[in-house]
Amino acid sequence: MTARRRSSRGAGGKGRSPGRRPARASIFPIGPRRRGRAHKPGWRDTLLRLAGVPLWLSLGILLGAVAVGVSLGWFIAPPKPHPVASAPSATSNGPAVTAFIPEPLAKPPAPPTAAVAPPVAQPLPAYEESSSAPAVLDPTPESPSVATAAPPPVARSAPATPPATTGGAPATWLAYAVPVPDTQGRPMIAIVIDDVGLDRANSARAIALPGPLTISFMTYAEHLDQQSALAHEHGHELMLHVPMEPMDASLDAGPEALRTDLAPDELKRRIDWDLGRLTGIVGINNHMGSKFSRSTEGMSLVMQALRDRGLLFLDSRTIADSVGSKEAAAYGVPHTDRDVFLDDDQSPAKIDEMLAQLERIAHKRGYAVGIGHPHPATIAALQRWLPTLAQRGFALVPISTIVRRTNGVTG
Repeated sequence: MTARRRSSRGAGGKGRSPGRRPARASIFPIGPRRRGRAHKPGWRDTLLRLAGVPLWLSLGILLGAVAVGVSLGWFIAPPKPHPVASAPSATSNGPAVTAFIPEPLAKPPAPPTAAVAPPVAQPLPAYEESSSAPAVLDPTPESPSVATAAPPPVARSAPATPPATTGGAPATWLAYAVPVPDTQGRPMIAIVIDDVGLDRANSARAIALPGPLTISFMTYAEHLDQQSALAHEHGHELMLHVPMEPMDASLDAGPEALRTDLAPDELKRRIDWDLGRLTGIVGINNHMGSKFSRSTEGMSLVMQALRDRGLLFLDSRTIADSVGSKEAAAYGVPHTDRDVFLDDDQSPAKIDEMLAQLERIAHKRGYAVGIGHPHPATIAALQRWLPTLAQRGFALVPISTIVRRTNGVTG
């Protein structure tokens, strides 16, 4: 068998059959694998395999890999931010471009709310009335004998049995009067500060002024006992400032004001309420009252109440034809009138001018009564003026000292 095969190869020229192509040698091993250690393909084997792959197939694989990479990059990569247009320059002639600013996804948390301080208590309103009477009243001169006669001093403590008034009631005003200062025959000036008690800060500043002054507390002010005690400690005399109806209906004189349209019983109730607001007073003066003080019927009820309580009356003279002093005289109530309003005009120069007017009246008549209010400008002017009174030849006295003189009270 072996010899026959060899002869056939030799006859065909190297053993090839005529008319047939020789088979291409395969790069992959054919036949049974050798036994023993397994063959591990290396880099040479890989190159040999790739060399046997057609060129078009390699290019297709390469392009497919690139396409897959681009697709993955499109979906996985983060989106580009919106472009923000820059503001056009001042020299740009093109249309304005509005920048696109994306809204925040969530509102930032609100800052913590700061603690709110409690509101500061405001002063109660001091209702004012422009006086229709002149700020300076023309004084009526006293006779020289009366003007130069100094009233005798009295003790501060209340007498065991107060002297009787004309109507027979005890003279309470003498019991609570500040002792008469030693005037040494000098002209006397009384300074009354009314509207006190509403503005606590400025009221305290007025009370701290050197005295003796006369402090008239508003009837509807609060904490009157405390404020009046402070005034008493400073040596001042005390009064009540009673609200009365003004001519101007748009003005409010305050709670429990005395009005001409009230029935007599209601008027009496209000008078009792007003006079019961504070003890230790020498009397009252009117707050506003340009209408009520012209009413004989209304003022007669006031004078009856003052007579029964032994108190004096100071007419603020907010109107020239007030019947206050006339009715007071009719009922035997000790009384006097205001001469100068110090601060209708609150400018410092005007207040100084009114103080000078007060001095002229005191020189002419022997005494003068000025009414001011706890305004900062008034307090500042009095701080400058009061310490100079004595060296200029005047005596500062409480209102009761002048009422003694005008009513002939010697005890």
